[in-house]
Amino acid sequence: MGRREREERILQRKGGWAGTMSNDIFYLVDTLHRQARAEAASLDGNASSYVWAALPMLLSGLSATIVEQEALFWHQRKPDRVQVLIDERYLPKQLERLYGLNGGELADLKILVELRNEIIHPAPTPTGTPDNWPDTLRAFKQRGFLSSTGDPQNDYLTLEQMKSLRLLEWAMGVVERLRALVLKYHEHSAS
Repeated sequence: MGRREREERILQRKGGWAGTMSNDIFYLVDTLHRQARAEAASLDGNASSYVWAALPMLLSGLSATIVEQEALFWHQRKPDRVQVLIDERYLPKQLERLYGLNGGELADLKILVELRNEIIHPAPTPTGTPDNWPDTLRAFKQRGFLSSTGDPQNDYLTLEQMKSLRLLEWAMGVVERLRALVLKYHEHSAS
């Protein structure tokens, strides 16, 4: 229902006002980051529940940036590129097809999407692992961005491990680089 209507707005211009919103979303993320830093400082230096709000909004901001650049700004709009937004609903696939994203940055974006999915589609049930972390994200845990007891046999619940300022700052860096890639592409294609 709602998805189809959003797709129609992307594909064809409708009457009414339009405007950018990615900057507003990134401003919200910045505000949440400040709150996360303050909360973490008052606790253990890392733990913050604000990450649960900021991380999904980061991907919303990136998605809004892509839609703005590909569909909203009519002077640079190309129908075949706009169609990619409809055909590829998976954000990593959009960046791969539209901007040639590959390698480590693509892998990080895929991980970020999965982490976002853990937040917005929670499954507060046992993971079946001693450290309460899904095996599908095992390699990411080894990177050290999560909150942890440090005990591989008895760690926090999955979402509790994601209450991590380090995780949020890693995610912000990933999205910042990807947003720069999108904007640079359109800066060069406009000239």
